[in-house]
Amino acid sequence: MDNVELGRRISEARKAAFLSQKELAQYLQLPRSAISLMENGKRTINSLELLKIADILNKDILFFYQDN
Repeated sequence: MDNVELGRRISEARKAAFLSQKELAQYLQLPRSAISLMENGKRTINSLELLKIADILNKDILFFYQDN
């Protein structure tokens, strides 16, 4: 999975959870710009960040990796 597709899935899950980029950033203790970069595939997401994102967005980690 490339960063662009992973970012698209994070964006999709964030919007489904009715969270803004700013709110997700606050939960992760990151700047909002980091979320934007993630969602646009321009920032690598480490495994711990992805686990936190999955937990915050109430998604199984496999959501971000499985083919649709």
